Amino acid sequence: MAEYDQTITPLVESRIGDVYTMYRASYSTAAVISPTPVKKFTLRHFYLKPGRINHFMDGMKLIKNTWDTLGWNVAVYSTVYSGEPKVIIARRFANGFKDFSATDGAKFTAAYDKVNGSGAYDKYLETLSLDVGKMDEEILEFLAAPIKK
Repeated sequence: MAEYDQTITPLVESRIGDVYTMYRASYSTAAVISPTPVKKFTLRHFYLKPGRINHFMDGMKLIKNTWDTLGWNVAVYSTVYSGEPKVIIARRFANGFKDFSATDGAKFTAAYDKVNGSGAYDKYLETLSLDVGKMDEEILEFLAAPIKK
């Protein structure tokens, strides 16, 4: 660890700012800490336009109901007094990537309209265009060797 601190940290400290995030339980369908280790997940980052976070978070309440309907394990985080306004959605795959499908987008669209009324998904897309300046996604796999005692 000392080698990392001496060689790598100085190179990235000036380029990667400190960002503090807060777990948002009222918008999440999963606990902040998973009761069982989850090694595969996606992160979706929503970089919000100035002054739009409250409007965006109002819409998150509708999304939570959709995730519940689909049985998706999702944890929501937002930045707190650091960096640009951002919401991070972490979808956890308890059964690995077997839970991840190319048809998830279509399933989400259908479930969103079923839960929130016909045409609701189109309104959600309009809201995204008003609230979100940029969005990106990552698919991650945590590969850690077991800790030996």
